[in-house]
Amino acid sequence: MRRSRGIISVATAVAILIGGLSAPAALAADPEPTATPSASSASPDAESRTKSAVEALREREWGYAQGFGAARDTKGLMLSLYRGKWFVKKADDRRRCILKRESRADYKAVSVGGKYRGGYQMNRPLMRGAAWMMMKEVRKEMGPEGVAIAKGLFTTKSHLWNRYWQDRAFWTIWAKGEGRSHWRSNVYNC
Repeated sequence: MRRSRGIISVATAVAILIGGLSAPAALAADPEPTATPSASSASPDAESRTKSAVEALREREWGYAQGFGAARDTKGLMLSLYRGKWFVKKADDRRRCILKRESRADYKAVSVGGKYRGGYQMNRPLMRGAAWMMMKEVRKEMGPEGVAIAKGLFTTKSHLWNRYWQDRAFWTIWAKGEGRSHWRSNVYNC
């Protein structure tokens, strides 16, 4: 009995190890973008590290856009999966507060009447508007494949969007604080 448990434990460990090695490297790590070095301190080595960090960030977001890795997780609070043009690191705590207040951090939440959906409880016109607003940036960052995914958002109910697309829609609407009125974040101490 002990011997079979040991064999099963070893087999499980090997399966986890092999499964972990087959995952895309961009999804295994969660790289933070590094600051661009100043002209006076720029060296070829530092410049290549910065480029590789930006490329890793783009590769990671492309994986999330396709629904891999953490994008599949539909419950709980974590850092935003979207880290592009509209992301504001200082406001991410506020985003998580809004997410917790609106849906108890459940990205598949639907309001009682069905009008508000997703983690941020946005109505259909707001989500369609966000999808439309994201198109230009998605085309630039992800090319035709990303545009095809983004176009699919128009016909998919917003609570069925993966975590990445809902986070991206939030930041697009938030627009560096200009769109905060959609959530009355000051009223609820977020």
